[in-house]
Amino acid sequence: MLSNEHNLLILNIKGESVLKSKLTRISVVVFLFLIFCMSPMQAKEPMISAKAAIVMDCDTGQILWGKSAFKRMYPASTTKILTAIIGLEMGQLNEIITVSKNAAAVGEASIYLKENHRLLLEDLVKGALIKSGNDAAYAIGEGIAGSESLFLAL
Repeated sequence: MLSNEHNLLILNIKGESVLKSKLTRISVVVFLFLIFCMSPMQAKEPMISAKAAIVMDCDTGQILWGKSAFKRMYPASTTKILTAIIGLEMGQLNEIITVSKNAAAVGEASIYLKENHRLLLEDLVKGALIKSGNDAAYAIGEGIAGSESLFLAL
C-alpha cells in the first residue's frame, strides 16, 4: 500500500487498485461541468466551391450534410467518370482505341483528339478524368462497345 497526503492507493477485495485523490475528484467535477453545463460547439460549415454537394452515410442513407442537395443539376463530369469506370472494367489499359470521326468532332471540353488517332485506353481514361475531355470519354465508349448507341445500351 502507498499512502501520502495527495494520493491513496488501496487494493479492493478483488486485488484491483483504486486511486482516490483530491485531484481525481476535482477532475471529475470539471469534466461533468463541461459536459452538462457548457453549450455544445458547432462545427463550421465546410467551404465548398461547388454549387451543390451532399455527404451521406452509405450504410443508412442518412444525409449528414448538404449544400443545395436536392437542387436539380446537370450530371456534368459524372458521365465521364462513369464512362471511364466502364472502360476500365470492360477493357484493358493497354488496349488500343482508334478515334472515330464522331469522337474527334466533340467540341466542348476537349483534349483535341484527331480522327484515326490510335491511343491506349489508359491515355483516354486519363484524358477523360484529368483533362475532363468529352472527346476522350466518347472515344472510350465507342472503343469498348463499338458505337455510342451500343455503349448506351450497356
